[in-house]
Amino acid sequence: PLTVELVGPATNKEPAYGYMDTLWEENRPAFLAWMDKAIELYALESSAPETRAEPPYSVAFCSLEQGYLPGFTQALKLQGQNFNLASPQAAILNLALPEGWGAAIDHAATLPALAARQEENGAFSFLFLPESGDWGANQFELSVTPPEDISAEAILEGNLYWKDGDSTIPPQHWLPLPERDFSFNLHLGWNLLALPVTPKLSLSWPPETVFTWGEDKFQNQNQISQNLAFWLWQDEAQAINLSGWHRDDPDESAETPSGWQLRGFTWPQIISGFLHLENSGVMQKISAGLLNPPEAAWIFTP
Repeated sequence: PLTVELVGPATNKEPAYGYMDTLWEENRPAFLAWMDKAIELYALESSAPETRAEPPYSVAFCSLEQGYLPGFTQALKLQGQNFNLASPQAAILNLALPEGWGAAIDHAATLPALAARQEENGAFSFLFLPESGDWGANQFELSVTPPEDISAEAILEGNLYWKDGDSTIPPQHWLPLPERDFSFNLHLGWNLLALPVTPKLSLSWPPETVFTWGEDKFQNQNQISQNLAFWLWQDEAQAINLSGWHRDDPDESAETPSGWQLRGFTWPQIISGFLHLENSGVMQKISAGLLNPPEAAWIFTP
């Protein structure tokens, strides 16, 4: 379509828009003649929109739906995509991380890549050869450590190269988990807790080793994460104010081992048949009741 804009002088946008209809009607023949001449001089050729075929080989990030945990080492997972042909004889994946992110190569985790290395510019490269097998159908990962400061955007990008071709991994944002403040009280003696946040690593909390339950035995733990139930000893009552990272929908789908287990939840839950630690330090059996974070309890699974 050809558009004509009717305006007044450059220094004074008059007449007002209400006068445009009158201006058009009074000058219609001249306007139409001018448009016919413009069309004659600048013929517009219509062409079919350009279509670009999908590359036969590409790679996509597959762990970005879950927010990343600032300050903590975690897996960045990738997956081969669009393998419309047999795997190429050789391919190199070049991955660029956001500024300030650390990374480490665990060759067991980067399989089926036969080799991986860090480049001088901070990028990482992965080499795939025929010995890798059908690597396009496999998932591989890199251990990354984002900074705790989330003021900068986390944009991930990369390229996949093979003989006579390449494809670009579209830049993608990886959002951090939302930051939340959480306050609670500790009483003198043993406390049985499960926090609805993962405390910031810079807080160095808890200050002492805590005890978790797993594989039918107590285990020492120096760091805690959201929903992890643990025992903590306090020499005195204390009010705690923490800042941490919160996941609204943590994965609680994993099967719980049978028997008595320490459990905690992100949101208040009505639980049946559990052992609750009272402020007096006595465990009390509750037939049914509400468990509020940061409370944890012994829950029996048949």
